[in-house]
Amino acid sequence: MGLFVQTSAAASIGDNVEVILSRSEQGAAISVVTAVRWLRRVPAQLRTVAQAGMGLQISHAEEGYYALLAEALQGSAPVKGRAL
Repeated sequence: MGLFVQTSAAASIGDNVEVILSRSEQGAAISVVTAVRWLRRVPAQLRTVAQAGMGLQISHAEEGYYALLAEALQGSAPVKGRAL
């Protein structure tokens, strides 16, 4: 299982990335440990029409991740995140 993170941050295939997700600024943080599996690089002048980012393979997710994912898929919980 994995996810796509829209970003222009530099990463290499194989890098480990910890993604921190929450329901809101005050919500409990949920840690997801991932590895970069593919990259989509987009030139700066095209970033308004194309998404740069990376495909991440999840290697470990806290229990709360699956509940958050279910809520987000139902459209009831906006999800905010950051990668470390």
